[in-house]
Amino acid sequence: MHPHSVSRPHDYAATDTGVPHPVYGTLSWICVVNPGYRTTARVIELLRHAHEAARARFARPNDLRSPHGGADSSA
Repeated sequence: MHPHSVSRPHDYAATDTGVPHPVYGTLSWICVVNPGYRTTARVIELLRHAHEAARARFARPNDLRSPHGGADSSA
């Protein structure tokens, strides 16, 4: 799966194949029609990575909102 190769022609009807997203491919989005044995492991890996990155982005601002600056000063 190579999301950066948006200039090549792609078969968007091909199943179990990763191709750049037809609209958001330039933003490194991919699409997979009917993931199967060839793409399932890689798709799961990419989804986990994206989820962890999103969690990290969300967690940072919340630390700044803590009344104690992210540190527990209850001791």
